[in-house]
Amino acid sequence: MSRALDKPHTLVTPLVAWCAVVAGSGPARAAQHRADHTPTPLEWLIIGAAVLIVAAVLVYTVKYLVRPGETSAAHIKRRILHNGDRQGDHHD
Repeated sequence: MSRALDKPHTLVTPLVAWCAVVAGSGPARAAQHRADHTPTPLEWLIIGAAVLIVAAVLVYTVKYLVRPGETSAAHIKRRILHNGDRQGDHHD
């Protein structure tokens, strides 16, 4: 086995550098990136909408997991359960 294959990071580093150059990033581009970027009002709106959607999905998931609310006699599961009971009576 070659020495380069013994240390996989020696192969990855040039690959990452090449991808950064091709993508137009890299050291020169990274120097232009601001770590203290303040989100714009549109970005806050998108973040807020995403948080509301995730919260609603979480609430409804727990609600319907704990208390499904399928009390109607006409609910489809009643037909399936009753049909299954009738088929279970005919065992030989």
